[in-house]
Amino acid sequence: MVSQDKQAQVTQPIPTVVTKRNGNEYREPDKSTPEFYIKQFLEPDMTGVTPRLVAHLAVSLRTMPLSWVRQFIESRGLQVITNVIGILNKREQKTEADLQMEAEILKCFKSLINNRWGAREVISNPQCIYHILLSLVSPPIQTRKLVCEILAFVCHVDLPKGQDIVLKGMDKLREYRREYGRFDAWLKLLDATLEGRGRMGSLVGASEDVKRLGPQGAPDNHLSDYALSNMMLVNSIISVIEDVEVRIHLRSQMDACGLQNIMEKMHDFSNENLQRHVDIYTKMKDNDHEDMVEIYNEKILSDMNDPRDVFDTILTRVEGTRSYDFFLSTLQHLLLIQGQGDTKVRHYQLVDNMVTQIVMDRKGLTNEYDAGGLGMSVGALIDKFAEQDQLAAATSDAKQFKAMYEKAIKEKQELELEINMTQDGLVGQLREKTNSLEDLLRMSRKTISTLQRKLKDTQQEHQAKLVNLDQQLKETLQAAAEAIGEKGSSGSEKFYMGREDVNRAYDRLRAQAILEGGNTNESEPEVRKEKKRKKRAQKSYSSTIQIVTSEHTKSRRLVRSF
Repeated sequence: MVSQDKQAQVTQPIPTVVTKRNGNEYREPDKSTPEFYIKQFLEPDMTGVTPRLVAHLAVSLRTMPLSWVRQFIESRGLQVITNVIGILNKREQKTEADLQMEAEILKCFKSLINNRWGAREVISNPQCIYHILLSLVSPPIQTRKLVCEILAFVCHVDLPKGQDIVLKGMDKLREYRREYGRFDAWLKLLDATLEGRGRMGSLVGASEDVKRLGPQGAPDNHLSDYALSNMMLVNSIISVIEDVEVRIHLRSQMDACGLQNIMEKMHDFSNENLQRHVDIYTKMKDNDHEDMVEIYNEKILSDMNDPRDVFDTILTRVEGTRSYDFFLSTLQHLLLIQGQGDTKVRHYQLVDNMVTQIVMDRKGLTNEYDAGGLGMSVGALIDKFAEQDQLAAATSDAKQFKAMYEKAIKEKQELELEINMTQDGLVGQLREKTNSLEDLLRMSRKTISTLQRKLKDTQQEHQAKLVNLDQQLKETLQAAAEAIGEKGSSGSEKFYMGREDVNRAYDRLRAQAILEGGNTNESEPEVRKEKKRKKRAQKSYSSTIQIVTSEHTKSRRLVRSF
């Protein structure tokens, strides 16, 4: 736990001063209370804030009990003092008093976060860090050194939230200074400061920033301490990350902003702690490179800083796959990038930011992780591409199915046309044949009905004729008997009729029949002819019925099969 957490948490009463206003008692907070300082910081236009007041607050935060510090934090004192820094950093030109207040407020901030309540308050209110981070490019080197120490500490608070807040603050600083890379504003100023070091560590040939360190004694020592605090911040930003790819990503961003050149200048200082932190950075970088080689099995990649080596490695990985086409297309489009100077730099910066977000998005980092985002999640963009591929496949299948459907419809229409043809179609022919057979059957049935009726009439006539003939025979026999009786022969039982007698009896019976309206023209041969004609009609009827029934059954079977 940080140092102030070890102090006794004893709550002391807050002294107050009683005054009278318009006859009423008014209790003003004592100048030694947190409320007094907060009230001064909240004065309009910061009229109550002076370098001396801020210096007294810094002393109180270091010397007062932890309960006093905690009361100041709970009264939102940390946000109040960082808001003042934000106001100072927005001024186009800072006065000497502003620079002094800035330095003293940073000391107060450093004391406030040196306990768990202050550290928790910083994580809950990241805007405090955003205000502090703008002081990373303040003119005084000692002020920048304080900011580096604060940020290095915050990186280790509530991992990974603290480090994420620092990185977002770096993005805001980049936007505020209108720089290209995330760390350009910070590392460019560091490089320029180290470049302003005097010859052999003296003030000869030193820059104005280094010369300001002269009154503080041993400017080269102050400069090396400043370089050390920056190197500690570099290692803190990178080392707290567990993912090797994210570490390589951050290290690549810093290298793009000139970190390698800065570390070469740091080797000129005779500061063991500085050299140790530079070695820590180099060792972590080498270990990460070995891990990457082991993870991706890229033994041919010997130097990630060599563009040709990196290009050959990528080409080997994508060659023979569909990714090769997209990689080649990317290179071809890079050749088409025109423009000079800043425009060209911005184009390549945009390409780098997009590729960076593609790599970092699968690590679960949000779009705010890098200010040069695509405006949407890479995962969502990839899902969109996948949906487009699925849509294209579905469209292709739909076209194929549509062609099959149209073909089936065409075949169906052709079949229906063939089936529904009235003249040449098979079904049409069968239907016509069936209709003809049905007509024939109806005609046959009508003919058979007529024949049956005529047969019945003929039978009745024949029966009547038989009755008439029987009656005639009986009458002939009676007539013959009467004729014999009239002759009165000898009484013998046998009698004989001559032909004349028979003819005379027949003529008499015929005349009687004529008189009674009977038909005597029919003879026995005619009756036999009538019987033969009846048999022929019955036989013709049976054969016609069999033929019509057979043809009708066949026709119905053919129609049902279609």
